[in-house]
Amino acid sequence: MQGQGGLAADISRDFTAAAFDMSRREGAEPAGWDDLPESVFARSLAAAGERGPVIRSGLTLVAAMDRARDAIRLWDYAVALHAANRWALIPAEVVGHSFTELSDALRTSGVSQRHLPDAAAWRRIAEALVDEPEGPVARVIAEGVGDARDLLAVLSSARAPGGSERFPYLAGPKVGPMWVRMMVFPGGARVSGVEILPVAVDVQVRRTTENLGVTETTGMRLEDARSVIEEAWFTKVRTERTDGPEALAGTCAALDPALWYFGRVGCSQCEAAGERIRFGAACAECQWNATLPAVQAKPMPHDLAPRGDRPLIGLVGCVKTKLPHSAPARELYVSPLFAGRRAAVEGRAERWFVLSSEYGLVEPDQVIAPYDRVLSSLPIDLRRQWSRSVLEALRQKLGNIGRFDFEIHAGQAYFGYGLEAGLRAAGAGVSIPTTGLSQGRQLQYYQGGAPSVPSSPARWVARSASPYQAIATFLEEATGDAVTLSLIQVEKTIGRPLPDSARKYPAWWHGSATHRPPWLESGWRPRPRLRQGLVEFVRLPRAG
Repeated sequence: MQGQGGLAADISRDFTAAAFDMSRREGAEPAGWDDLPESVFARSLAAAGERGPVIRSGLTLVAAMDRARDAIRLWDYAVALHAANRWALIPAEVVGHSFTELSDALRTSGVSQRHLPDAAAWRRIAEALVDEPEGPVARVIAEGVGDARDLLAVLSSARAPGGSERFPYLAGPKVGPMWVRMMVFPGGARVSGVEILPVAVDVQVRRTTENLGVTETTGMRLEDARSVIEEAWFTKVRTERTDGPEALAGTCAALDPALWYFGRVGCSQCEAAGERIRFGAACAECQWNATLPAVQAKPMPHDLAPRGDRPLIGLVGCVKTKLPHSAPARELYVSPLFAGRRAAVEGRAERWFVLSSEYGLVEPDQVIAPYDRVLSSLPIDLRRQWSRSVLEALRQKLGNIGRFDFEIHAGQAYFGYGLEAGLRAAGAGVSIPTTGLSQGRQLQYYQGGAPSVPSSPARWVARSASPYQAIATFLEEATGDAVTLSLIQVEKTIGRPLPDSARKYPAWWHGSATHRPPWLESGWRPRPRLRQGLVEFVRLPRAG
């Protein structure tokens, strides 16, 4: 039986009190609010004599880098950045230095990963704070007061329709709410309306949610599962009291870091070991099928991210669009997404492999036949079986996989069901640069742009006589069965403004006797969300 308060109460209480059973998790970072990586960062700055505004501006700028990164390593690097280049955490001083100086400071400290795009985003945020000193974001940093609704609205707004974001990387559905929570703790700001903040859904939070049976998102992409997971925890928190800092207690924001920790230290180690290892009160509700053969679980080191001093191995996920005939794996897949993934590791990695949903681990030059199997559509047990086979194949080809760094360019279905956990359990470093990004933002990442800036499919499709055909062409190149575009992205792709009726009436997207949208002809059903400025396209099942 779970505790008397329910799952949300149990997890948040165990986290706040550092009451998790760590007897089988030797070496894992400790639980508790004061031991969060961003809390250690804030305390380090305070010990160096910094006051609230500098601590909060540092939290803001570094939080923008917190995507597809090992959080502990990132915030440790941020402490080093402050020690060597304090000016980089103060917006007014950032804009007074050259872009080259900023890029060098972020690169040498280790805070940036993709150095030019990261430095560009960092500088853009600093410029926005300097240009708008009375704005909600600048005010919560400088004065320590704000409202959660206002802050999230400002993060996601652009200067003008189609313009660049004022706060790139902070506007994401994961980082945005997490940053607002950081302003409260450890930033010390007084922020009203925190009850609207959802849990920041990433791979770890999804793992915890599914393993505890809170909701079912099997087969869904992370971006599609996000709203389902957020609403499930909102529902629980309405009737359960979550523990946490006084200003956050009773909200999903208080549950957020606890869920992340539960997945990272709890569920991940159980999956790596292939057995259920009790971690906290919530484990009584675990529904994970612990029938996997045990993998030798090693103590979790403080730093699980790639070190940079080990050989790099690239793992590239397959895609749906293929040649109609057998070909070497490096040539079989013909979508822009696969080309970008391959280019990211080819020439950098000592070796790289294709992660095929049909054949498992495949050498780039291995000739394979086209296939229709989609990993994300398989039951979870079969995905875990596939992950075990890939881990075994890596051991056969590489020997001790713990002496390598792995960079995975693939969807969550490829690494989230045992592959990532197995690599980490073996002592390997793991980096997943595009985790949590939509397909369009992944494409922009591989084209060298900033993934939080709305991507323009027009960069990869040719214009046709009908401007709307460009959307259908882009959808045909999609690897998934659901694609969400903003109305701004649609306008960029078709090369003209949408008619007013497209922005006002969902029926426009479904066509009429005089307007038959090409996406319908191509087998995609639209699901307009016009109040949010979005339209989702869902691929219809193919006949036969």
